[in-house]
Amino acid sequence: MKVMIGAAALFAAPVAMAQASDWRSIGEFGEGDKRSSVFLDVAAVKKPSATMREVTVASHFAVERQFSSGQRYSMIRITYRIDCSANTFQTVYSTAYLGEDSLFSSDTVTPMVAINPATIAGKTAPMACSGNYNAVPRITAATPNLEGRRIYGQ
Repeated sequence: MKVMIGAAALFAAPVAMAQASDWRSIGEFGEGDKRSSVFLDVAAVKKPSATMREVTVASHFAVERQFSSGQRYSMIRITYRIDCSANTFQTVYSTAYLGEDSLFSSDTVTPMVAINPATIAGKTAPMACSGNYNAVPRITAATPNLEGRRIYGQ
């Protein structure tokens, strides 16, 4: 029995480690109350094909925002699909948060559009396509939400 439990733990450990996040800070976007700090989860980058990448980014806002419904949110995580060879991207999934609480998620597949270098996708695509994340520092807090709160003194 002990051998079986030990073996199960041994095989489960790599799976748990593979799922650990590795959030990196890719910069701040916007100005004033419209600012957001943006983070990329390097561990979650997927390679569905030789030229395609799927990346998850989190944007933590300097000031809470509101949807037209009045629902407040402080962070959005978005999954982008990037076509490295065509230099295009699309949004495929998004989740809105208030603090650490997920408010709702949505499959929001948009058409592929050209990547503008000055955007979040523009900062993310070169790293995701090359696999080189050396230029972006790891966050110091445990989650993008806590890192954003640290940055903006919340």
